[in-house]
Amino acid sequence: MLLKGEVLGSRLTNNLIMELERTHNRGVGVGALQRCEPGAHGRVDARDIPLLYLETKIQNAPVGSPQRQEAQKNLLEEINHRKQIDQNIIEILRLSLKKTDVLDLLTSTRTTGQPVVDDWDCYKTLVKSFKNQCGAKMEYDMKYAGALANICNMGVDVKKSVAAIEEACAH
Repeated sequence: MLLKGEVLGSRLTNNLIMELERTHNRGVGVGALQRCEPGAHGRVDARDIPLLYLETKIQNAPVGSPQRQEAQKNLLEEINHRKQIDQNIIEILRLSLKKTDVLDLLTSTRTTGQPVVDDWDCYKTLVKSFKNQCGAKMEYDMKYAGALANICNMGVDVKKSVAAIEEACAH
């Protein structure tokens, strides 16, 4: 985790954080940024650095300038991509496991001493399919690799899970 500076105390950041927390998976997804008052030493997950970078570009660009508009467009695209990935992984879990309440599987981990995943071939196949079908990047999106491991650990058929990924990400 990295320290975030005073720039995070801005009204733009606070509004962005409130919107992300309001619209996202009980704080599991994009809303992981934490509110921070000016001068306070908060922490930010490294995956959220692109959001902070874009916000800084917006704040430093003159109001109404093409640079500011481009940074705002890029920030909105990044947020929308993250929302889509969050929705996709929830749908993948629902389709793979045929359950509706799957949010606990987004962050659950195995106990100490157990391997992260039992079936590495299953896991590698699902990660590859997730990247290819959902347009997952390495930064933010692969935070859900543990959810894919959970699918494999529950003994779900790999072909059914790949089909679930294809269906969830077809939207």
